[in-house]
Amino acid sequence: MSENLKWMEAIRAGEYDSYRSIVARYKNAVYSVAYSVLGDYHLAEDAAQEAFLQAFLRLSDIRDPQKLGSWLYSISYRCSIRMKNKRKRLVLEEDMSMYGDVSESAETAVLRREAHARILQSIGELDENNRITTALYYMCDLSMKEIADFLGVSVRAVESRLQRAKKQLRASLPALDEAAVRKPALGPSFDDRIMREIPRLMRIPCVFVDVRDIDYAMAWYESVLGIDFKAREPNCGVNIAFRETSQANPSQTPVLTFATPSVTEAYSALQSRGVSVSRMSPDGRSFAFEDPFGNVLAFVQE
Repeated sequence: MSENLKWMEAIRAGEYDSYRSIVARYKNAVYSVAYSVLGDYHLAEDAAQEAFLQAFLRLSDIRDPQKLGSWLYSISYRCSIRMKNKRKRLVLEEDMSMYGDVSESAETAVLRREAHARILQSIGELDENNRITTALYYMCDLSMKEIADFLGVSVRAVESRLQRAKKQLRASLPALDEAAVRKPALGPSFDDRIMREIPRLMRIPCVFVDVRDIDYAMAWYESVLGIDFKAREPNCGVNIAFRETSQANPSQTPVLTFATPSVTEAYSALQSRGVSVSRMSPDGRSFAFEDPFGNVLAFVQE
């Protein structure tokens, strides 16, 4: 039995602490993907945490535990893209501690910082596939096969991407110091933060909504319904987890019902945004509407 399968079966049996093993195995790969998209180590750590929490809620979607890595890659990439799209400007800002001993001279620290910034800028100029592969290569202690499995591509593709990336990096940085590219890995404290959130997730009900495009679904639910998917406590009373499928079969009854202090205001607001809204109930206290994928939702008077 593979380790992934063993951990998945344990989690499904209620042994949620086994998720720590999954986090420990994949955290730096997920972190590297997030960094390759966001270009900021601190934001990347936030995106990695969000990805692991989303993944925990959607573990039932995994049919083949051997594809757990590539599945996590997909989730981490999407989390990072959403975070990037929400920020108009990204500032590459690093802790001074990563540039050497604090006792070194101010001049040396500045030079080290500038050199590292040039490397980060050059990596950021790589095309997306090469940038993600390069980040995994430099930031994780993974073999070519492990990188290939994580990305869901062949080993030959990984080798080819790295060759192209190194050639481009050396063209812009003739004296490329590969050791300077590496970033210290996430430590056990990251695992602890994830595992502290698991009990909270388990105490709050989770509703799964089938959609054809998760990114579009999250953007719609955020902009139209005001749901903050990054909030520590869900503002709608439940965790909402989207399952992407091309064969969505929406229920004819509401999958989610939201309480509102004014049903009439909610009704008018949705109509003004072009949302498909049903007639108000005879007592004027509720109405149903549809999301872009045909899922039936409802508002009810508090």
